Amino acid sequence: MPGYEHYRLTSTFLDPLPAGLFLAVAALVALDGLLAAARRSRRERAGVALAAGLAMAASLASFTRSAWIGLALGVVILAAAHWREPGARRSLAAVLFAAAVLALPIAPRLAAWTRDTATGAATDTSSPRHLEAWLRGARTIADHPLGLGPGRAGEVSVRVLGGAGIVTESSYLQFGVEYGVVGGVLVSTFVVSLARALARTLRARTVGERRADALAAWCALAVAGLFLHALTERPVAYPVMVLAGVALAGSAGATARSERS
Repeated sequence: MPGYEHYRLTSTFLDPLPAGLFLAVAALVALDGLLAAARRSRRERAGVALAAGLAMAASLASFTRSAWIGLALGVVILAAAHWREPGARRSLAAVLFAAAVLALPIAPRLAAWTRDTATGAATDTSSPRHLEAWLRGARTIADHPLGLGPGRAGEVSVRVLGGAGIVTESSYLQFGVEYGVVGGVLVSTFVVSLARALARTLRARTVGERRADALAAWCALAVAGLFLHALTERPVAYPVMVLAGVALAGSAGATARSERS
């Protein structure tokens, strides 16, 4: 990272941004499995808690702020969904403690980087770039409300079009640049509608039919999309969309079975 003597975790993505997001989603899925499985053995619960904590710590090591925000929102959603279930609070505390312990090796650098980011220090070159990209995307939408066409925004556009490509550092601005105001509104409406549909699955009568992990993962991705091209990061967005589809299909099946019985 510029100004620091350490590296951001990239994993096999070779990029800390999708790596941080993917690990955040993995942590949320593991955490939901832990909180919803009160009947698992103590050994199984300990293993899942360690896996969730490790994924959280690894997401922190990616130094991807949008992933942190999405992860925090997802944890809040899961806590609210499972708060009254037996042992859920204790399990959540165990996962957060494991994540904190596993993140101790990077704690000094994490604290220094967070402090410099918050105070606008000269070593923080990321925040100004993000803000500049945001403003450029907003100005482009204002100048071209009908859009510039597919492939004219996002990171891929820069590789293909060079200087003619526009990096907006936001999925929503990206769709607005490409498809205009109407396209941006339609994408935003889809994101909110899917979140509401997933939230309705939490009304299932049994814990096994509830899929809070899909809601938490989708909301984490949607929020990250405000600050990154998260909705077009295929290694992350596609698995989350599949998870959401499975959750909705399972909820529809459970509703059909209840109506027949």
